[in-house]
Amino acid sequence: MLAKKNRSERGQATAKGKAEHKMVEVPSPQAVRETVESIVIAFVLAFLFRAFEAEAFVIPTGSMAPTLQGQHKDVFCPKCQFNYRVGASQEAAPPSGPRRFAAASRMVQQVTCPTCGFKMTTFTNREGPVEPTYNGDRILVSKFAYEFSDPERWDVIVFKYPGNAKMNYIKRLVGLPSEIVRIEHGDIFTQPLAAIEGEKSAFRIARKPPFRLRAMLQDVHDNHHYADELLAAGWKLNWLGDDPEETPGTWKSELTRKRDGQVVQQLSVDATDEEQLRWCHYRNFRPSHNQWQKVMRGELFPDAIRASVVLDSYAYNTAEPTRYNGRPRERFNWVGDLAVECDVTIESETGVLVLKLLEGGRVFQCELDIASGKATLTIDGGKQAFDEDVLTPVANTNVKGADNYTLMFSNVDDQLLLWVDGSVVEFDAATTYPPLGNYADTDSDIQPVGLGARGSKITVDHLKIFRDVYYIAVKSPLSLYDDGPLDFELNTDQYFALGDNSPQSKDSRLWPLDGAEPYVTRDLLIGKALFIYWPHSRDDIFPFCPNIPRMKFVR
Repeated sequence: MLAKKNRSERGQATAKGKAEHKMVEVPSPQAVRETVESIVIAFVLAFLFRAFEAEAFVIPTGSMAPTLQGQHKDVFCPKCQFNYRVGASQEAAPPSGPRRFAAASRMVQQVTCPTCGFKMTTFTNREGPVEPTYNGDRILVSKFAYEFSDPERWDVIVFKYPGNAKMNYIKRLVGLPSEIVRIEHGDIFTQPLAAIEGEKSAFRIARKPPFRLRAMLQDVHDNHHYADELLAAGWKLNWLGDDPEETPGTWKSELTRKRDGQVVQQLSVDATDEEQLRWCHYRNFRPSHNQWQKVMRGELFPDAIRASVVLDSYAYNTAEPTRYNGRPRERFNWVGDLAVECDVTIESETGVLVLKLLEGGRVFQCELDIASGKATLTIDGGKQAFDEDVLTPVANTNVKGADNYTLMFSNVDDQLLLWVDGSVVEFDAATTYPPLGNYADTDSDIQPVGLGARGSKITVDHLKIFRDVYYIAVKSPLSLYDDGPLDFELNTDQYFALGDNSPQSKDSRLWPLDGAEPYVTRDLLIGKALFIYWPHSRDDIFPFCPNIPRMKFVR
């Protein structure tokens, strides 16, 4: 009886253990990842807090994208292999309707590639999310940065929202105390508050320092991302030489495929015997969703393809929820402030290479003499003077003879800048220029970037085009089309703040609609954004591994 009783008790204990085992919940991968991230973050902060007083913040929304990412999706385009990010902050928003529809209505369902225009589905009710949603960037903020010095224009600042001191905001500081800030044509203009009211000539454009400018530029084009389906349908290439037959001495285009599947358009020219400049121009050919549908059905005709000017569209803002209940953006603003970057292989010891940018019908050029390394800047071929009444600012560069170089040329904020191998070039005169009245696009602006060569042999790759941030002068969130100018007066200890993602930023422009003042007072400042110490994890490489290339100082 005792043995039988013991066996019975052991059986009951075993059954109870199995039941208890079934009750144990296995942590989800998301929970495990967040736990590991929290531990890593704790170690990082423990070391950093010893060096300076800092506080960690998580970016919740995309108002500062692409500089800082809020909750978002990291998307890989299956057509052109371009990697981009889109905002998904609405997925974390509180329910605004019946609960059974709330979650589904906030899920990001479709996103649009900024390079090839392909619209991709990221969510279905049956299969769940195809592209995971990641938390926003985690950043460190220096809380004593402004204890010993004043905030500077273009700093990224963290502050308490003037309309609710319990809410923390992060924006870019564009307006300083005791001045009038004007938003016009996408740029920021300022004048002293004591100036005569309405005196437009007193306004001066606020120019970004070179290191800030490079961090704020937005993607427009990358020659390493063409879609096979578009090319098979006869879609036009973005870079075209002046001679479409590619006769000797003119630019030639070659399509190659990389190991990762990227289709690349590589440009080359042998103009060693040419006495005149040979040109290759960029044209903004980007298919719409309707054109993609025709391509998939085999109905697109090359004659239907038209180039357009560069607009203030953002890849980050292309997310479409499952049940779209917002207001689609119907109009965009033309952006004339552009930059071009490329890797250049020069195979000759002499000759000339020219980088050209157009804005509102005006021509801005940087001519590089390969033999001497001399760089010369001109506006309208030297007919228009710069601010110091100089027609041709000159600089000595390292672009001398046959070699490989990385060049970048920009026309932003009424200033021309040149970088060689990542370093900004100093010219012998100011490269800023007075207002030229080129605030409207012209027919020539559909080919706003050009490459020229004379007496040289050159190959160009890794061609990228960027645009400047376009600050929209709006008085209502229902309007996304610029209707400036828009002026704001700032008194002592008052600062004006805007988001880099202007169409999706609730900033100083719109705070008065909520009854708040359109500025941040000194006492509301928390600190200066310093460093992105934990972007979202790269689980595709290694679990809990951060996106290391995006770990950087905030510019």
